[in-house]
Amino acid sequence: MRKNDIWAVLDIETSRSIPPAAIVQISCQRMRGWRADGAPFRMLLNQRVVIDPDAEAKHGFSREYLEEYGFAPGYAYRKLRDYAEDCPTVMSELALNWKHFLEPDMARTGFSELPPPRFCLTALAERLIPETGEHKAETLLALFQTETDLEKTQLSPDTPLWVILLRAVLRKRLNALGITGFEQIETFSKSFPVEDSKKAVREALEAPEQWYVLTSGQLPKGPYRLRHIVAMSKGDNWLVARKGAEQWTPLRHLPEFRQAQEANEYIQAISGKGDKPATKPILLGSREAVSSAPLFPSLKAALKKSTASEDITDSAQDAVKVLVDILREIDSLNEAGEAAVQSLRLQLAQCPDPHLFPLPYLSKVLESFPHDRQLQPEERQELLASIREILPLLP
Repeated sequence: MRKNDIWAVLDIETSRSIPPAAIVQISCQRMRGWRADGAPFRMLLNQRVVIDPDAEAKHGFSREYLEEYGFAPGYAYRKLRDYAEDCPTVMSELALNWKHFLEPDMARTGFSELPPPRFCLTALAERLIPETGEHKAETLLALFQTETDLEKTQLSPDTPLWVILLRAVLRKRLNALGITGFEQIETFSKSFPVEDSKKAVREALEAPEQWYVLTSGQLPKGPYRLRHIVAMSKGDNWLVARKGAEQWTPLRHLPEFRQAQEANEYIQAISGKGDKPATKPILLGSREAVSSAPLFPSLKAALKKSTASEDITDSAQDAVKVLVDILREIDSLNEAGEAAVQSLRLQLAQCPDPHLFPLPYLSKVLESFPHDRQLQPEERQELLASIREILPLLP
C-alpha cells in the first residue's frame, strides 16, 4: 500500500448468522497507507429485532442492550457515510456481508449512498495465507497470535479485527510479493487461479536469501533471493552461486531459474510491474565472460577478496569518473551532441577495465548506433534517453 493511499475497512455484526438478518453493529477504520487514519468509527443499531442466541454469544449484544444503547439505522448509516467520505472501502466475506446483509439492510432504511466495497478481505487472505483453509478473522488472529497481539497494543480496542490482520500479517506478504498500491492489491485479491497466488506466496516466503552474483572485479554481491536476481538481471545471463557452492553458474543454467522466472512473471501480471528488490542493479560485464564461469574464483574466495580492499585500480576508477562526468554533462545540456558522443566512445576505449559499471551498458547502447556517420536527431534523443535511464544508478 502506498503511504498516501486513503481507504477504509468495513465490518459488521448481525442479528443472526444467516440471511435475512439485521445489522446490529457497524464499524469502520479509515486508513492512510497501512496506518490507521484517526479514530475508528463504531455504532450500535437498534433494529428492534430478536437476536439469535448464537449471534449474541459471538458479539455480546442482547436485544435489550441494543434498545438502550443503539441508534436508529438510518442515522447510523448517515454517520458512516460522513466518516468514510468518498474513500474506497474493503470488507470480509463480501458475497455474504455486503450482498445479503449490509446492502439489503441499507435499502430497507432507504439509504443508498455507500458504494460497494472494492474487494474482499477474505479472498485476499485466501491467496496470501496458504497455511490454512479457514480465513475468518478470529481463526487468523489465533494462527498469528504473536504478531497480532503486538499489533493490538498499538490500536484502539474498537478497531476492526481485519485492520490488525492487514497490518500485522497481510502487509508483509504483499510486500514480499512486490505488490503495492490499493489498485494492485485489489487486482491480486481477484486473481485466478487461486493456487497460482498461493504458489507465488510460498516462493516469496520460503525462498531464503542465499544467492550471490559476481560483479566487476570478481567481487560477490548478496545474498539475495533467486527471483530478485532474475528480476534485476533483466534477461542477462549473470554468474550466480548459492551460499556454500564452489563454482559460479550462469543464471539461465540453474534448474531453479524457470521457477523463479515464472514467479516474477506472475507478480508482474497481477501487479502491473516486476518484482524489484531494494538495491541498484548490478551489471556483470560482457556476455563472453559467462562462458568462462569455471575460471572465476569460488564464492568463498570472492567473499574473502571483497574484504581485502582490492576492488579496482585507481586508473580504472579515474576513467569511470571521467565517463560519468561526460554522461552528466550530456544530461545537463539536454542533448547528445557529436562531440560528446565521440568523447564517450574514446573514453570507453581507453578504460583499463571494460567490465566496470556502467561501461558494459554504455558499450551495448553505443554499438546500436552507426560509427561511420553523425547521429540523426532521433538517434540523439534515443541515446539521451538511454543515458538518463542509467544516471539514477550512478554513485
